[in-house]
Amino acid sequence: AWRPPSDIVFRPLGEDAEFDADALLRHYAKDSKMSKFTPLIAGAKRFPCLYDSKRTLLSLPPIINGWHSRMSPSIRNVFIECTAVDLTKANITLNTIVAMFSRYCKVPFSVEPVTVQYPPGPSHPKLAGRAIQYPDLSPGLIHADVGYIQRAIGLPPSELPPARICELLGRMMLPA
Repeated sequence: AWRPPSDIVFRPLGEDAEFDADALLRHYAKDSKMSKFTPLIAGAKRFPCLYDSKRTLLSLPPIINGWHSRMSPSIRNVFIECTAVDLTKANITLNTIVAMFSRYCKVPFSVEPVTVQYPPGPSHPKLAGRAIQYPDLSPGLIHADVGYIQRAIGLPPSELPPARICELLGRMMLPA
């Protein structure tokens, strides 16, 4: 959801107090690690917000997650969100994180997808009004030239022959 800064009040991770959006940006503008993110939304009329089903503000992406959604050893249900301006990069990042976390599930490598309903209008021109399920872990097909792989890794064909590339891809669950 997109909300005006005046409507946003929440307690960010690692903080002892609640902040409104403007105070939070001022606070993080002085922080050496967080200050690089504040310009991404500073001055905007509306900020991106992630709410749960009870309308509790969980995150103010891309700045910080909220105290309410903090992790602890007793957590049993984890919602993983990924915010980006490039959907392809966001999907790759989300899929990677989900796959890594899924090994710790009660049923290993199981994932419960969510449906994202994109609002109609110009904010998401290619996705406007659509409902899309994430993560999309369906297999994809990638073509890569053996010579390109050898050059990218920096090994000559004698040290990385095609059969070894196929073997290593297989170990990564990527049949070749």
